[in-house]
Amino acid sequence: PAGAAHEVYLPPDGSLDRETVLRLLARAADAPVDGQWQPIALALEAATTHAYCLRIGQPGEPQAWALIVAQAGMRPDDEALDAARQLADRVAIALALTARERRLVHQSRHDALTGLPNRLAAIEAIDAAIAASAQPFAVVFLDLDRFK
Repeated sequence: PAGAAHEVYLPPDGSLDRETVLRLLARAADAPVDGQWQPIALALEAATTHAYCLRIGQPGEPQAWALIVAQAGMRPDDEALDAARQLADRVAIALALTARERRLVHQSRHDALTGLPNRLAAIEAIDAAIAASAQPFAVVFLDLDRFK
């Protein structure tokens, strides 16, 4: 594991409640996307609990963070870090597929040159408006021949 340690204080009983996990994630949000486990130092009374985070995903796309927390006075061994890395790799694949699917859906509903909604997006928007509207309304289509 590489990187600078950040300190987060655990509750006196050493539990990982929702707020503690959110504090860990706040520290992990600063972690670089370099594929390395980043240590987070956790202070618990006299003993130090070791935690590591791994940022998954690319900037501008969906991201996740893997956190490993060891019991007070212990460090996760290489086998535990490797198992967590394998899980993180699977999560990274799922995130990449989700981002790819979003891009494909956007491409199917928008013009590649202008980025404006295309005919499919317009028809979907009209269908949704018809389904949601209790009031009558009108739709005007303007078709420009040979418009490029």
